[in-house]
Amino acid sequence: MALRETDILTGLYTPRFLVAFGARELSFAREGGYPVSLITISVDFLNRASGSLSPDQVRQLGDRIRLEAGEGSLVAHMGDRDMAVLLPGIGQARAEQIAGKIKKTLAKRDLNMTGPIIGKVIVGAASTSGETENFSDLLRSARTALEAARNGGPAMAHPQYV
Repeated sequence: MALRETDILTGLYTPRFLVAFGARELSFAREGGYPVSLITISVDFLNRASGSLSPDQVRQLGDRIRLEAGEGSLVAHMGDRDMAVLLPGIGQARAEQIAGKIKKTLAKRDLNMTGPIIGKVIVGAASTSGETENFSDLLRSARTALEAARNGGPAMAHPQYV
């Protein structure tokens, strides 16, 4: 059975595809000696009573993230209010700039989104050199950075090399 690249309803990349593509990209990065970054994003809403976001709402968030992340980025919907952005060839400093732009854009109240109003945007970013062994290390580091930001700490982290 083939791996589904995108979610049929939102058009965004799936988590499984992100992991598979990210692993392949890290292999290329090790060979080519270039960095890879990953940004994780969590969006809290002010007026969301219950349930999940509609596919259209998820697509709208993804479109805004993709615009800020730029060409060559891969945006995946990781579940309900969580997204991830893979940035091949982008180092930590640039990833932090992109994460800041995404956060600022999504935090605006005038996005003209249908449905819930965005209340809080939390981002975490992690980067690696071409030496990181596997994508799960990069994903874990980006999620750790996201949780640190959620708890009031720094929003960026570097993965430990294994």
